[in-house]
Amino acid sequence: MDPNATLQRIRELQNDLSHTRSYESAAGLAAELADAVQDLDEWLKKGGYPPRDWEKPVISAYETGTKAATQHEAFDRGYILGAKHEAERRDQQFKDVR
Repeated sequence: MDPNATLQRIRELQNDLSHTRSYESAAGLAAELADAVQDLDEWLKKGGYPPRDWEKPVISAYETGTKAATQHEAFDRGYILGAKHEAERRDQQFKDVR
């Protein structure tokens, strides 16, 4: 399996799925997308190398200075901040309902 080609296919399918207007097309694309994601997941679980794009360093918006973070570090920070923002959004929705 080529994880780089699989990731590219996942991205293409996601893009196609977001632009389709037909239920039948969406169902087919969603099934193909699920298969590609499952293939990549199985590959990684078995110790396969990750796609190249997941290994590139990125500059994290959450870091100061010029230190580059890996995408994994940036994802971890973004996930934590995203969870915090989601909790704040739900709290605000709850207040609005009352």
